[in-house]
Amino acid sequence: MGQSAAPDSEASGPEPSGSEPGWVGEVWDVFSQLRLAQLAYVPDAGLAGLIRRAEAGHATSAAWHPKAVPLSSEQEGIGVLAGAWLGGERGVLLMQSSGVGNCINLLSLARTCRFPLLAVV
Repeated sequence: MGQSAAPDSEASGPEPSGSEPGWVGEVWDVFSQLRLAQLAYVPDAGLAGLIRRAEAGHATSAAWHPKAVPLSSEQEGIGVLAGAWLGGERGVLLMQSSGVGNCINLLSLARTCRFPLLAVV
């Protein structure tokens, strides 16, 4: 986020809404650079811009877009991303700060099994 890269039509993804915070586009561009295949989330107003972009991704002509994976609890996301890694894909877990407490025990899975876990809190 510190350096500005050349504009990339693939990175911008779906058009942002007028009320979307500026950081959403920057984070989405990082997701694009990482070529994340899955975006797991529990619905949350604070992260709605990222969620909307992931859900709308299949409707765009962009070469890259992650699969939106809605969850009923944050701890499910740890398992989803573990499975993604085992299947050769990378993903991200979006959650509220209270969601960290919901999955605190399962966070040890990432350390024990030594798979990367990217979470946006």
